[in-house]
Amino acid sequence: MLVGADGRDSQVRALAGIKQHHRSYDQVCLVARAQLGRSHQNVAYERFQSTGPFAILPLSGDRCCVVWTVRAAEESEWRSRSTAELCQAMAERFGPAQMAMFDSLELLTPLAGYRPRWAHSLGAVQSGLILIGDAAHTTHPVAGQGVNLGIRDAAALGELIQRSGLLGVERRFQRRRFWDNWGVLNLTDITNRLFSSTFWLWVGLRRLGLLVLQISPLRWLLMFVMMGRHQTFPHLHIAEAGQKMSDLLPMYSEQKC
Repeated sequence: MLVGADGRDSQVRALAGIKQHHRSYDQVCLVARAQLGRSHQNVAYERFQSTGPFAILPLSGDRCCVVWTVRAAEESEWRSRSTAELCQAMAERFGPAQMAMFDSLELLTPLAGYRPRWAHSLGAVQSGLILIGDAAHTTHPVAGQGVNLGIRDAAALGELIQRSGLLGVERRFQRRRFWDNWGVLNLTDITNRLFSSTFWLWVGLRRLGLLVLQISPLRWLLMFVMMGRHQTFPHLHIAEAGQKMSDLLPMYSEQKC
């Protein structure tokens, strides 16, 4: 059994000749590490704006990863700005009241950038081959759902192998993961398009949606789905590997940023 987990530009997928449905967004995600003046308390923040989401994601210490989505035509302009100008612009995008929680934000690395895209592999599961994570599907980074899907793919595959071995695992994995992956791919796509649009109808719909989410049960239901709790939670004997899943997530965040 070969498991392809080598990212959105997967060589395993290319060598296997697996095609993808994909489309690009007219956006660029600018990414940098930053130092905050106050602790982030391990809380991630995300604001939805007309150019795309702006997120501050916690790293170790008081550092964070800033993911700033801008229009593709604006990328060169922002990359040419000084560090001081970028910090000021990021503080304005995040909002004065919200930035007051951190007191200050100082960039530690130059801006990096990548083009977000929506992609779904055709035939990600074949005899003796399973693609998981970004190798199988790529989503817009809104709400950080790409990493969640990858973790759920890996956990589900591990559980299926532990329970029943390799015989027929391809078919069982596809049944287990198809609808979760398909649903999240389309939900994140719709969310990004809805919040990035200035068309009056979509503006009205998103305002209505935000009002509806003030109702606690509905807000908790959305969080329940986005965290993957609607799926059967895999029962893995991960203690045998010497590390807990919670220990691995900060490492993954550091590498991605």
